[in-house]
Amino acid sequence: MTEQTILVEGEYGEGAYGPTILLLLRSSEGVAYLRNIFESLASSAEGSLVRLRNEPGISIGAALWDLKLRVVKSSSLKHLFRDDEGGFTWIGTSDDWETMSLMIEPLLDQSGHQYLTSEVEDDALIEVSRGEH
Repeated sequence: MTEQTILVEGEYGEGAYGPTILLLLRSSEGVAYLRNIFESLASSAEGSLVRLRNEPGISIGAALWDLKLRVVKSSSLKHLFRDDEGGFTWIGTSDDWETMSLMIEPLLDQSGHQYLTSEVEDDALIEVSRGEH
């Protein structure tokens, strides 16, 4: 994959609020691409899984081994779980994934960021960002 085809970059590190997965959206196309993934999950059957490291247009840094997105029937307070292999599984109901898509929609037209998980309940905070340094 060439540098130009990467729409979303995923990194893991210590952020202002603790362990953080940062999804950098390189352009409005990156926002639309991630929204499409969320919307696809919103209309998928329970148990459906997307591994972001396997998706074209997404680059996951070495510090973030894997990020799996899974559709569940009902969710708990905790949505993001660290696994034993250095990766994470992010769970949500169909409604949760639809909400994630709507939460990042403003980034189609403007710079900014959005937090999609909790720094309190979850094993890491997921932040999406477009056009910020």
